[in-house]
Amino acid sequence: LASSRFPLRLQLKRPLAQADVMKLEDIAHIDNPVIKLNQLKRKLVRGFTVTKVGDKGKPHTTRINIDDNNLYWEAKSKKNKPDKIRSISLFELKWAKGGQLTSKFKKNAGKHVNPDHCLTIAAEDRFLNIIVSNTGEKGKERRDLLEQGFREIIEEIK
Repeated sequence: LASSRFPLRLQLKRPLAQADVMKLEDIAHIDNPVIKLNQLKRKLVRGFTVTKVGDKGKPHTTRINIDDNNLYWEAKSKKNKPDKIRSISLFELKWAKGGQLTSKFKKNAGKHVNPDHCLTIAAEDRFLNIIVSNTGEKGKERRDLLEQGFREIIEEIK
């Protein structure tokens, strides 16, 4: 893994295989912050499943991933329509914070969702509200890792 001045520019010697990407739980236990962030970026490039809480309707499973410029997720598919890929430019991201911060998140997430497992990522005029995991004690650990990772990515871009 080689990187240029802009750390999100991942120049990999070969495409990422599953063996090249660690689980979020394992990444959370890495002590070196540089290695931890690089492993998280690899995980985000490869993509993983979260629950997205939208503006209307109930939460649904989606896959999020990043490339050099954007954060992507799949829109909830409507009947007879394929999934649409949605994105936010990484350069437009303003902050990432744990908890159910937006009113739509609180309203649509459901009563049984643990706020410790929730993350809001904010851009210029949009919010991406996700539930990292709603079960087990590792949900907060995963959420904290993503929150810190997105904060560092946002800092790098500035």
